[in-house]
Amino acid sequence: MSRVGDKEIAEHQLEAELRAAGVTVRGLGFDGKLHTYSEQGERVDLPPEAVAVIEAHTAQREKTVEEYAAEFRRPTTTAARKQQLRDIRLGLLPPETVPA
Repeated sequence: MSRVGDKEIAEHQLEAELRAAGVTVRGLGFDGKLHTYSEQGERVDLPPEAVAVIEAHTAQREKTVEEYAAEFRRPTTTAARKQQLRDIRLGLLPPETVPA
């Protein structure tokens, strides 16, 4: 993750969000400023239409083992949710993400 101003940026996640919004990028780089690459591999600024996507971006991280364990121990956690948490731990379900 990178920080642009006061905003956390998850580059791989942002790249997918840009593509989903129809913004053409050839990878993302960060050297104090976000950029993409030309067809020749040279660093170029992101197109103007990327600004709205970047502003809407909320970096996500995977939940920690401690977060899962705390949820599992809560008396209000249902049996079905405890099974989901077990399945996540065993790799049978994908990990959950939360804002970074």
